[in-house]
Amino acid sequence: MKLKTKGGLDATLFELDPDDLQDGISGMVYTPGMGDVAKSWNDFGICSNASDVLNIDPRQPAFVAVVDQLRAARP
Repeated sequence: MKLKTKGGLDATLFELDPDDLQDGISGMVYTPGMGDVAKSWNDFGICSNASDVLNIDPRQPAFVAVVDQLRAARP
């Protein structure tokens, strides 16, 4: 799934890990000058170990759908 970060960067989310209670969503962010960088997010759209620029607005309908899938897969 492709989304935009709060900083306007392209993010591709491609993995859900229901056992990872800290993040659970993994993907790549294309950053100018560094190319694709692997990142992970929690179900509130906060990117681990990164600036706010890489956070995802949790109200984006596509992100809401991803979070719903993640939460449904968690025990």
